[in-house]
Formats: sequence, C-alpha cells, structure tokens
Amino acid sequence: MFTNFTSTGFTYDLKNDTFWIADHGTELNDKIQLFQISKDLKKIVSVVQVADYVNDGIINLQGIAYDDVDDTIWVATGNNIQEISKTGGGIIKEFSLKQYEKYQANGISIDKSDNTIWVLCYSNYLIHYDKNGNIISTYKINLLDQDMIYVYKGIIYITVGADYMGDDNYLVTFDPKKSKI
Repeated sequence: MFTNFTSTGFTYDLKNDTFWIADHGTELNDKIQLFQISKDLKKIVSVVQVADYVNDGIINLQGIAYDDVDDTIWVATGNNIQEISKTGGGIIKEFSLKQYEKYQANGISIDKSDNTIWVLCYSNYLIHYDKNGNIISTYKINLLDQDMIYVYKGIIYITVGADYMGDDNYLVTFDPKKSKI
C-alpha cells in the first residue's frame, strides 16, 4: 500500500506494463513527483521528481497521460501542459494554455487515433491540441467540478465531482463529432 501522497492523476504505461501516479505533494514545499508502480500495485518501480519542482502553491500538478508513441509522460499543471521524461523528470516540451490559462488545465489524455492531446480545464473548456501546443479545436463544457478525462475510440470520458463522500460524483461522455455530452 502506498500512503502519504496526493494523487492528482493516474495513467497506464503500455511499454513497461506499469502505472504512473502524479503526486502534487501533501504540504507546501513537498516535491512534485511521478510514481511508477508495478501492474500488481505492490512495488514502486521508480520515483521521478518533475524538474526540481516543489509544491509552492503556484504549480498545480493535475492530470497525467502516458504517450506510447514518444514513451513520455504529459502533465497538466494549471497554466501549462508539459511533456516529461520518464527517466529524469526533465521537461521535454512545454506550452501555455494562453487565453485559456484562467480556466486551469485539469485533465489530460493522449488521443491514440491521431497522436494529439486533449485537455479539460477546471471550468468552461475542453481543448484539443497538437503536440506543439497549437489549438485544433475548443469545446464549451462547464460541469461543476469537471476533473479528469480519458479518450477512447473518439469519445471523451469525463469525471465530474469533488464530493469526497461520493454522492455527487459522476461520469459523462462527450462526442466531439457531435459536440454533445
């Protein structure tokens, strides 16, 4: 069992048959890091500190997605999207949400069908990017406490809710072709 961390995202690493967990830290000045966990969830395979970041109250590590084309990790950090090296934690690529920064990136997923990135903001927007940070499309989505996303066969799965008792949490799907939840 793993304790004493703040999980802000979870993704599967196809190449290594492991899972990655984003850890924002439980206290100010905690290291912001990524845990690689064995598939049976019994062993920490590696711990990667993200570019010497600490929980400073500004960097907001949220979503995490494994990129099986580039064998890297992508993270949503509030104002930015970053591609992270799995071996050293260095930032390979970074781009700003630009005019969407105030909505704060929360969820992130790689679309395997076209090797692009989907980002769900905490409020108001779902944004589709290429890997260079160019916006392909935006969708107005504003569900109270929208959180994480996963793309599967062209459909975006969205978790919604911050009710830690579990009563008001739910999952919705969004079809970009129909622009409909």
